[in-house]
Amino acid sequence: MPQTSEATVNAAIADALRGKHPLWREALGVEQSGVFTENSALRPDIVVRPQNFQAVVLETEFAPARGVEEDAAGRLGLTPAGCRPLEQVIAVRLPTALRSDQADLPTRVAEASYEYCVLSGDASAPGRWPRAGWRQGGLDDLARTMEQAMVSSRLIEEGMNVLEDAVYSATVAVERSADADIILTGLGQTLNQRPGTQTTRMAMTIIANALIFQDSIASRHQLMSLRELVLQKQDEWDLAILQTWNHIIAEVNYWPVFSLAADLLARLPTQVANHILGFLVPAAERLVGLGVGSHQDLAGQMFQRLIADRKFLATFYTRPESATLLAELAVARLPVDWRDLSAYRALRVADLSCGTGTLLVAAYRALLSRHRLAGGDDRRLHRFMLERAIIAADIMPAAAHLCAAQLSSVHPAEGFDNTRVYTMPYGIGAGTEKNRGVAIGSLDLTAAGQTRSLFPTGQRQATGGGETEVEDLELQHGSVDLVIMNPPFTRPTNHEIAEVPVPSFA
Repeated sequence: MPQTSEATVNAAIADALRGKHPLWREALGVEQSGVFTENSALRPDIVVRPQNFQAVVLETEFAPARGVEEDAAGRLGLTPAGCRPLEQVIAVRLPTALRSDQADLPTRVAEASYEYCVLSGDASAPGRWPRAGWRQGGLDDLARTMEQAMVSSRLIEEGMNVLEDAVYSATVAVERSADADIILTGLGQTLNQRPGTQTTRMAMTIIANALIFQDSIASRHQLMSLRELVLQKQDEWDLAILQTWNHIIAEVNYWPVFSLAADLLARLPTQVANHILGFLVPAAERLVGLGVGSHQDLAGQMFQRLIADRKFLATFYTRPESATLLAELAVARLPVDWRDLSAYRALRVADLSCGTGTLLVAAYRALLSRHRLAGGDDRRLHRFMLERAIIAADIMPAAAHLCAAQLSSVHPAEGFDNTRVYTMPYGIGAGTEKNRGVAIGSLDLTAAGQTRSLFPTGQRQATGGGETEVEDLELQHGSVDLVIMNPPFTRPTNHEIAEVPVPSFA
């Protein structure tokens, strides 16, 4: 009886996978030699090498596939041409039904159920997910697993360590400066937070984020790199960097990334500013060297994990792993035909207590993943989603700005204008508005579907090229498809951080 070869099935799987991600259409190869620099004769079954991502290899074998894990483990640490060494390889057990004949093979491949596991780390003793047994799922599930494997955990961990060390050093430099009390008060006022170590670390993190973004977009927008600025300006780093950031805000875009950072850096006396930049600039250069600025979404995930580290900021943000699980469960419940690419433009997703955007960004990723799996190019959807579909609000300026920055980092090369990221009024009115009463942030939306600005300056809305004032944030009842949030409606217990008077508002 005629049987279909594994190579033929792999070719059909590769063709189907090319339609699951826009970056895979030109970057996915099947049964090729000359892939690995260490051994050009080795032929991985399927390899995807998209620019600015971690390469991923799939090794396949018809069930029971007794040797597929060993083959997959043997690929770990090898270096595909033009890429970093492999960190993860996926072993796939092909269903024997695909072997029987070739009639309508593309359809059968698309509808088949596969068993697979992910191997990572060292080839001699690889980590395995799941620890025992096999994951089972369709081609979309396999494609999602490939997407996760394309983000380098090693780079994220290394980048977090570099950033954390620099931020700690910069924070100590600020706290030990002669004008520490005045500086800390100013940073607290800019961030609308109590002065202290927690607030200073947040400020240094925001400045570091802007430095990384600046260096990563410098060549694309004819800007001087950080190294060029440092060499040219010598003892005036802060002025040169502020001028560059103001130019980017006025002429390029990325206002959510640079505006708050510029306000914070301007709060520092020149001597202190140059001292902290002595820690943050080399760290930013090293992180850009690791590819944090160019590896799509790597910076966003690195900052999310760092911010979620409770020891770093001594506060309680949703962990990225939890956010990913919650977002997938929530988005899966939406009554949407994901194959209808026009349906995405009708979606509205909100987080009205957004913090730094962890839950909202996870939901956004879940939506974009479905758009890709349906054959769409999510880069073309990015601008619309940020301008219309994603709604975020928080009472803390730093949170709203970091949320906007995290959202923009999903596709950093794609520009946008207005966002629907708002800093909400909170507290007792001031000036001409003092008789209006007390504002309680997003909770005011429960009354009539919209909230009026409490402060004379109005609510502030982050945009791509600036910040605009809006009189009302309209959010009518029933107008949102998904509200995903972790509201801070908690008892003000001290938990493990006794130095913060009200941790739920830390």
